[in-house]
Amino acid sequence: MLAQLAAYLEVQEKVRKEIEAVVQRRGRKESGEPDLPSYNDINSLHYLAAVITETQRLYPVANFFPREVLVFSLVPTTPHHTTPHHTSPHNSSPYDK
Repeated sequence: MLAQLAAYLEVQEKVRKEIEAVVQRRGRKESGEPDLPSYNDINSLHYLAAVITETQRLYPVANFFPREVLVFSLVPTTPHHTTPHHTSPHNSSPYDK
């Protein structure tokens, strides 16, 4: 996600302003330092959530699941399907031979 924010400066600026707005709402500590966002403030960071979701959509964490053959088997070959596609499954006449 950080690489995407670095590539799109206008998105980075909008996320930064959204976070700053939350920090300003929280006020300042007794020492004068800004109070950091809490866990409950995460729900108000809608644009940041959208950026995270879009980044995960573009670059999924697990986009490939390798598979191993545990048992080698051949699927028997059959002639082409001879039953018409428009026949009813309850009609046994196409299957009677």
